[in-house]
Amino acid sequence: MHLDTPTVSFITVLVTCLETGILVALWLIHRGMRGLSLWAAGATAISIGMLGIYLRSAMLPSSAQVVANLFLLGGFILTWWGIEAFFGRRLPYRLGTAIFVVTAIALIYFSAENNSRLRIVTLLGSFVLLSVLRVHSMLREVKPGTRFSQILSGITLGIQALFYLVLAAVVWSLPAVERPLAQLP
Repeated sequence: MHLDTPTVSFITVLVTCLETGILVALWLIHRGMRGLSLWAAGATAISIGMLGIYLRSAMLPSSAQVVANLFLLGGFILTWWGIEAFFGRRLPYRLGTAIFVVTAIALIYFSAENNSRLRIVTLLGSFVLLSVLRVHSMLREVKPGTRFSQILSGITLGIQALFYLVLAAVVWSLPAVERPLAQLP
């Protein structure tokens, strides 16, 4: 079975927008809850990034792809910081900023070189790293009142890290083509 990439992208945009709406509503209701504003901001950035990727395939120039990728990356970092804030920890601003800057430079470089495969593998590698950091943040202090949700969230984020790792390996194994993700069955 071959999935239609634009349809999958559109559904992903709808799901991320729904998640954003839920998190923004929760933040508006529970403004005092630590980390929720960062989660909502992260989900918003991810939604904008997914929308940019969807529109890029239809009408935006290729430079918009890097901007959309940076929104996704920023969203991952903000949700990681949201987890840290939720548990009352000091936010790892320096590490998050370093990951963002190094990845942004690589994405811009690979985009300028017209190397979609390395751009995507770099982005997915950063997603793997950030997913692992989110798992670590979620599970490093499992508390009795939130044990179930922490473990379930940690498992989900771990599966997400594995998915990005496998996807990066698959994209890396493909021949150098203009749009490697569109080549995947």
